[in-house]
Amino acid sequence: MTNEKRAFSGLANAVILQAVKDYKAAGKKEHKEGKSKETDAVKREVENFFTSALFNVYSELNGKLLFEKVKHEVEHPKPKKKRTPRAKKTEATHL
Repeated sequence: MTNEKRAFSGLANAVILQAVKDYKAAGKKEHKEGKSKETDAVKREVENFFTSALFNVYSELNGKLLFEKVKHEVEHPKPKKKRTPRAKKTEATHL
């Protein structure tokens, strides 16, 4: 892979990842504060991107399938794992 292709690939991946983050952030905001024009607009814009011909320029992935997976994650979030406190490390004393 040439440096130019590698650079484009990295940029394309960053654009896709940012779209996922934006969609998840809008979904999280909706969950906390309720629907708004702002969150609807962000979610609609991201969905349009994933289902557009432009997405196919950025990636060979199936944009529609990827979007459906992200949408499912937002609509059905996994419960957070409870963290158990770790035992403090103690130094062994040598006699």
